[in-house]
Amino acid sequence: MTIGQIKMEALMLMYPELQASLDGELATSRLEELSGSGLYGDLISSMDGSINRALFYLELWELSKSKRATAKIKKEEQGEYILDTPQDLFLLERVISEGNELEFRVVDKEIYLNEQSREYTLEYKERLSEVEGTSSHNRELSLLFGAERLIPYFIKGELYVESHKVACECLERFFKGIESLSPLKKEPASKRQTIYKIGE
Repeated sequence: MTIGQIKMEALMLMYPELQASLDGELATSRLEELSGSGLYGDLISSMDGSINRALFYLELWELSKSKRATAKIKKEEQGEYILDTPQDLFLLERVISEGNELEFRVVDKEIYLNEQSREYTLEYKERLSEVEGTSSHNRELSLLFGAERLIPYFIKGELYVESHKVACECLERFFKGIESLSPLKKEPASKRQTIYKIGE
């Protein structure tokens, strides 16, 4: 789904009559049209903050997709080798060299290893960049197991003011959804490798 489609889905969850008039259409072009209306404009502009908060929880539950990047040694310090760190690194999962998985630690955004190699392969969860304004509407958001489809429920839970009960039910659906999809839920804690997270 694109960010624009996520916003349209959230609007249609909040306003069923809008869903009927749009015939289920999630086109970003209609979102631009609705953004200029007095009824929906302020609501749509408030969605960026809700989406960014939802992305934070989706990252925390490790539902962003893993990716690979190569890295080289940046410097040596007290017998350890420090690697170049990808700018979009959120959670480092594995470091591989010549087919072997290496032990590592991450401290203050620096990756430390004991083994020297010409090049390393990093497997990691990427940090999801924030949504800001209409320029993000065509951005494709693809998470593990289609978890991006839960975001409209989070938006409605935060922004829907007509019924507190309905808003709470939407937030509950979002959090139960990410809990059921998350790899953290599927792997026993005793069998998980210790992972060091990159801070802000």
